[in-house]
Amino acid sequence: MALRGNPDYRELFQRLRQLEVVSEHEVRVVGVLLTCRQTFPDLADLGLSGPRARRLLLALLDARVLLGALRSAVTTMRLRYPDDLGRATLEPSPEVSQLPGLLLPCDGFAVKSWAENTEQAICDVIDSLSSTEGAGPSGHESLLALRLLDAQMLRVLGDP
Repeated sequence: MALRGNPDYRELFQRLRQLEVVSEHEVRVVGVLLTCRQTFPDLADLGLSGPRARRLLLALLDARVLLGALRSAVTTMRLRYPDDLGRATLEPSPEVSQLPGLLLPCDGFAVKSWAENTEQAICDVIDSLSSTEGAGPSGHESLLALRLLDAQMLRVLGDP
């Protein structure tokens, strides 16, 4: 927002306003950067059944998307991550009433803890030397985090 008057960014700012990503006073849309270099290829090498590998991949993506969205949303509101996670909430939507292992509504600390624990459990499956078919979390059927974010259920200071 501070650079909107800079001639080098004027065209970009105008385009972002047209897309309703920003207004004169606030950022309305945040992005999430996911690194796919680590972990994702390892899931394919585990010898799991197709449905099981897919469920673990979706659970891992849900965890990483929520962690990234939480960080982006909190810092966009000029709060400190992770110190101010208590000011963030994740609410259930009509489509997603809960995530496996996470009761909604909850605060940002609970979301962060759930996402980190989910990610660690899946990484433990990847690092396991024993049979992994039934080990670890059950996984997810779909990208539940995207449905919650699309429904604007992640809120910071009460704002989606």
